[in-house]
Parts: sequence; structure tokens; C-alpha cells
Amino acid sequence: MIGQKFGLLEVIAQADPVLVGKRRQLRRARFICRCACGFEMCVYANNLKSGNSKSCGCTRSVSKRTHGRNASDPTYSTWSAMRSRCLNKSSAKYPSYGGRGIKVCERWNRFENFLADMGERPTGKTLDRINNEGNYEPGNCRWATPREQRANQRPQQTTAITHQGKTQTMAEWARESVVTYTTFAKRIYAGWSVGRALSEPSHATKRSF
Repeated sequence: MIGQKFGLLEVIAQADPVLVGKRRQLRRARFICRCACGFEMCVYANNLKSGNSKSCGCTRSVSKRTHGRNASDPTYSTWSAMRSRCLNKSSAKYPSYGGRGIKVCERWNRFENFLADMGERPTGKTLDRINNEGNYEPGNCRWATPREQRANQRPQQTTAITHQGKTQTMAEWARESVVTYTTFAKRIYAGWSVGRALSEPSHATKRSF
């Protein structure tokens, strides 16, 4: 069962079985599980298989830990998404975050601590790590605009390109063109010339980016 997931619980190791019954002859298998919130606990195998154990209990106290907030709240949704991309291996963004070692500090496993350290999410800004190789933790995170985040992206996203005697990052070229950064980057990586990648409207090349 090691490696299997049951709700928010992932089995990480087998624990010593427990002897029960009047003659203490029945052995009940137990496993050490890690909850998505980071807490580890010992769970009986039959409770996992039956669905009786799906989390460490953190979901039952969510209203207390989140001050009654839910996914529609900007600050809470940011906190939730942060933890998902670092902890949930099923998340599409996990390979770029948890999969490459980016972690959420233990303090920020509780929403009220995240809120106390970062404050409410300002309109038009999202969570950004100052050091892109660092973890989500106080001192390495800020609320930033999309432009500030683009300037702080990983090296492959800020590659400098020289065109017609002018050198700029890919993000800067895209801001001056008729296409988005994503479209421009895909075209460059596909072998397009810089001039064509910048000037050809995306709607005209729907099948080719």
C-alpha cells in the first residue's frame, strides 16, 4: 500500500501491527500516512480501505483555521493553490514546484499564519517568490503585479534576444508586440525568426501557435 493515496492521506511506510482480541491473536495492520497538510499519523489499513480515514482531521476544523473563508476569497484561494502545487502530486503545476523541491514552510500550513505574515491579497497582485529557487516562506514572498512577476521569472523565461540591434528579454519583446509572451516563446522555441514571431498575429496562425 506504500505510495497509495486515500483522500488526503498518502501511505509512506508500514507500522508495527497491533494485537487485539481477548487472546491478542488478531493482528491489525497499520500504516504511517502523511496528510496533504503535512501532518503524519498512524492509520489502520481497514480504515483506509473502507474510506473511514481520508485526512488527519484538518478538514473538519477548516472554518477555524481559515476564519470561515473559502475558495471564492482571493487570499484563501492563493494560499490553497500554493499548497496544492507544492504538495499535491496530481496537480498539473506540481512538477514545476513540489516536483523540483519547492516547499511550503511549516508555519504556512495554517492559513491564519499565512494571513498574519502576508496580509490580504491586494487587487491586481498575486503571490510571488523573490528567489525562484527558494521556498514559500516569510521573507521570500511578496504580493506582485504580473509585470513584476515576469521580470522575476526563471532564467529560461527571461532569455535575452537581440533583434535589429536591440537586446531585450523575451518578456520585454512580447510587451511591444502583437502577441502574448506565451505565444512569442512557443514560436521562438519552434524555430521561428524573431521578426516573424513578433509581428504575425496569433489568430492568423491558430494551428501553429
